[in-house]
Amino acid sequence: MAAETITFTPDRRDAECVQAAQLERLEQLAQDSSYTLVLIALALVVPIASYVAAGLIGFQDPVRDDAALAISAGFALGLLTNYIVMRTLQRAGFRRQAALLPGYLATQTLSLGERGLEVRVHDVGSSLINWATIDDAVMRDGQIFVWQGPYVAAYAPLSAFESPEAADRFAAEIVRRAAAARQSGETTISGASAPQS
Repeated sequence: MAAETITFTPDRRDAECVQAAQLERLEQLAQDSSYTLVLIALALVVPIASYVAAGLIGFQDPVRDDAALAISAGFALGLLTNYIVMRTLQRAGFRRQAALLPGYLATQTLSLGERGLEVRVHDVGSSLINWATIDDAVMRDGQIFVWQGPYVAAYAPLSAFESPEAADRFAAEIVRRAAAARQSGETTISGASAPQS
């Protein structure tokens, strides 16, 4: 079975809207990167500092129990910090989706169930995200939002289609082809344009 590609191109009059969305994604990525680095640093520094403290204590007085206590505390703090890091990042991802799409999560959700569907997205004046592995897609009022992990990867405004009904059919086509690809063992879908009314 040959791979297929689903493509759509936003209308030029949506350029400012698209560029604003791209800027928001870039700013969010920068914030996430800094936040993640701080959390990872904590996860590394806390246990290492505990090991160093344990070594200094043990060197000064080998018979004291403080060294073993400091090592145990280092392991415990390291595990706790790593757990907090993972949970914080996961929860931040879900909060980000809700913040970027207020009201959209309560509408028709097109869940693809698993990774593997690729959609070619032509953003106006940008190559920020051209290929996106879709986790979920949400459709409302002719707009299609898709996610790659916790990030909004791309969207198709209503003007990319001839009518809201055409956008509805396009969203349904994404799900249909994803299911067909999974059944046939294909991991990508390529080669068709958005259906028009």
